This record gives sequence, C-alpha cells and structure tokens, in this order.
Amino acid sequence: MTAFFIFLLFILNIFTIFAIIVLYLRQNRLSMFEKDQKAVIGEMEQLLSGYLMEMKEDNETRNQKFGGNES
Repeated sequence: MTAFFIFLLFILNIFTIFAIIVLYLRQNRLSMFEKDQKAVIGEMEQLLSGYLMEMKEDNETRNQKFGGNES
C-alpha cells in the first residue's frame, strides 16, 4: 500500500512540474505579446501624428494660397 502511495505521489509531482512549465511558457508568451502590442501602438501614434501634422501644413498652405487668413 505504501508503494502505491509513493507511486501516486511521484505521478502527481510529475504532473505538477509539467503544469508549472506550461504556465511559465504561457506567461512568457503573453509578456512578449504585450511588448509587441506596445511597439505597434507607438508606431501607430507616430504615423497618425505625422499624418495630422502633414494635413495641418497642407491646410495652412491652402489657406494662404486662397487668401483666407481667418485664424
């Protein structure tokens, strides 16, 4: 009977170690995904701000061209 409990404990320990490894790998994958998302968000913000600045400059030159210095 003692041998059975030792065997069962051994199997449960192996299962626990396997579960810890799987959870650790998932956590690392999630962490990497978050870093990638932050980088993508930063790039999108830079692109949008550049696009808005370009539109602002175009609007200012268009206003100057047509003599609409109302601002």
